[in-house]
Amino acid sequence: MARTVLRALAAAVAVSGIAGGARADARAAAAFVSLPLSVRQMGMGDAAPGGADVLRAWCNPALLADRDGLGEVAISGGAMPAGQMTGGLGVARGFGDTFSAGALVSYAAMSAPEVDSTGAEGADISHSVVSAGAVGAVRWKWLRAGLTVKLVSETLAKRSTSGFAIEPGVVARSGDVSVGASLRNMGIGPLEESGDVEAVLPSEFRVGAAYLFSGPRVAVVAEFVSPRYFASSMGGGVEWRPFESLALRVGAKSADGKVPLTAGFTAILGAFALDYAFSTHEIGMSNRVSVGYAFGARRASPAAAGTGPVAAPPPAARKPVASNFAVAELTAQGVSASDAAVIADMLRSELVKDGVRVIEKSNMDKILAEQAFQQTGCTSEECAVKIGKLLNVQAMVVGSFGKLMDKYFVNLRLVSVENGSVLFADSAKGRQVEDIEAGVKDLAKKIAKQAR
Repeated sequence: MARTVLRALAAAVAVSGIAGGARADARAAAAFVSLPLSVRQMGMGDAAPGGADVLRAWCNPALLADRDGLGEVAISGGAMPAGQMTGGLGVARGFGDTFSAGALVSYAAMSAPEVDSTGAEGADISHSVVSAGAVGAVRWKWLRAGLTVKLVSETLAKRSTSGFAIEPGVVARSGDVSVGASLRNMGIGPLEESGDVEAVLPSEFRVGAAYLFSGPRVAVVAEFVSPRYFASSMGGGVEWRPFESLALRVGAKSADGKVPLTAGFTAILGAFALDYAFSTHEIGMSNRVSVGYAFGARRASPAAAGTGPVAAPPPAARKPVASNFAVAELTAQGVSASDAAVIADMLRSELVKDGVRVIEKSNMDKILAEQAFQQTGCTSEECAVKIGKLLNVQAMVVGSFGKLMDKYFVNLRLVSVENGSVLFADSAKGRQVEDIEAGVKDLAKKIAKQAR
C-alpha cells in the first residue's frame, strides 16, 4: 500500500487584539509568535501532522525529514481581520537519506488603539513580531526528529525586545498512519523586559495524527494545541486530491466555544505550486496565499519519500509514480533462465514486504498468455510499456541477471507505463548468493520509495 506523508495545510486563525493596557501586549505577542506559516495547514483547521512542506515545519521541525535530496522554497502572505498582516518564507533541502535542513522566517504586524486604565481608547500603536529560525531534521526507520533554533524580535510602538527559543519535534510513521508532537517557543530565556511590557516567549504544545486512504486519495488529519495565554484548541480537516495537479481541503478549529471553518486548495503547474486558504471569524475572514517552487532531485528517483495523494514534499515537485507494479521476467545473461526467474521472484517478495502492490506472476502470465504476448527478453522501455498496458499497471520493473567472470550482476529499471520514462535505475553485484540476496533487498527498498 502506498505510504504517505500527508499534506495537511496551514496558517493562521484569528489573533486577539490588544486590550487592557501594556500587560495585555504579551497576549498579542503570544498570538503572533504562535502563528503557523503553512497555507495548506490553514486549509485543514490549522492541523500540522502528516506532511512535509517546508512552511509546516514551523509547527513541527520533524516534518522536514522526508525529503531525500529534494529542495523547496516557499513564500506566504495573508490579510487577517482588523488589519493584521502576516507573512512567511521558508527554504529547505534534503541531504542523503536521513538528514534535511532549512531556514524559516515569519513576520506579523498589526495596529490597535492604546487603552488606558479607565478603558478609554487613545491613538493607534503599531505592533510587529519577526521570527527567524534554523531547522534540522533526521529520520531513522519509522521515526523522525527535528529541532528549530530561532530568534524572536518584537516591536511595540518604539520599544523593542528580543529573545531565543528552541523547538523540538518528533513524528512516527507506519504505513498510512502518521503521529507527531512538538514543543514550540521553549525560551532559553525570556524576552528582555522593556519598561512595563511583560514579554515572554509563549510556549505551546502540539500533538496530532493523520491517516491516508490511498484508494480514494483522501487524507484525514487532526491536532490538539495547548498554548500559553490562550485556551486549548482542537483542529482538523480533510484533503482530497482528485488529480495530480489539484488538491482540495476543508476543516475546522474549535476554541473558546467557537468553531471557525477553513478551506483551501493547491494548484500545481510544473515545479510551481499555488496555495490558497481562508478561515472564517466573527469579525471577518482571514485569507492566505503562498507560492512554492521545488528544486533539485531525489536520490535515485524523482518520487517523494512517503508520497501518496497529500504527501510532501511539495506536490509541484512530484511526477505521477506507480502504486501498482509488475516485475517482468529478467533476461538471463551467462546464467540459466531458472536462476533469473528465482531472482525475479525474490524481487517481487521483497517489494511486497516493503508495502508495494505487485501483480502475482501467475496472474501476469495468464493475462499475457491470453493476449499471446511473449515477454521473454523484454528489457526495453517500449516493451515494458506494452506489457504494462496489458497488465493495467502504472510501472514495470525490467532488467537482467547475469554473470561476468566471477561476479553476478542484477540490473533493474523502473519504467513508467504512461510515458515510457525511466523512473529508477540501479544495479547490485556480488560473488556470493548472500551478496545477491542483500543487493536485491536494497534494490527493492529503493524501488518501493516510488509507491510510498
